[in-house]
Amino acid sequence: MNPTWNIPLPDLHTNTYPLQLQTQEGDVIPVPEHWKEYSPFLQSMSRLNEFHECIPLEYSTQTISFVSAFYELYPQYPLHIQTPIVDQIHHYVSPPYVEYLHRFTNDTLFETLHVACYFQMEMLIEFLSCYIASLLLDKSPREIEELFDLTPVITEEIANTLTNEIITFEDK
Repeated sequence: MNPTWNIPLPDLHTNTYPLQLQTQEGDVIPVPEHWKEYSPFLQSMSRLNEFHECIPLEYSTQTISFVSAFYELYPQYPLHIQTPIVDQIHHYVSPPYVEYLHRFTNDTLFETLHVACYFQMEMLIEFLSCYIASLLLDKSPREIEELFDLTPVITEEIANTLTNEIITFEDK
């Protein structure tokens, strides 16, 4: 005869637990409840985190503060960005979002986009992607390199040398 175990299992759809994130600097940041509305990842983690463990992240406190700032704006100023993007982002969003974007450096912009992807925060991903798209409009490759402080993988001199070698090889 098998014993019957009367151990109640948690309902993974209704029970949630507080979440805390630990940044790469070691700062512990409690996750606001409203973030979970926008992040399937955080929803799942809050259901599975019954031991109230801190979730370690490889992201800076500054980057998490950019995510926080976005989700403070979003409920007050809902976003509805029309795509495709054919003009600068300030033509699509309200002034508080434009001010928000002006605080980014290239590093914090891409790191915040990476966090948004990691947390599956679709609205923040869409917003930052549209912003990046608007930055690229009508830019030459050289202007894009300057805009994002990129170092070309190959220089113009190397490209010319390779082109000449290919032409020479084809002539043989």
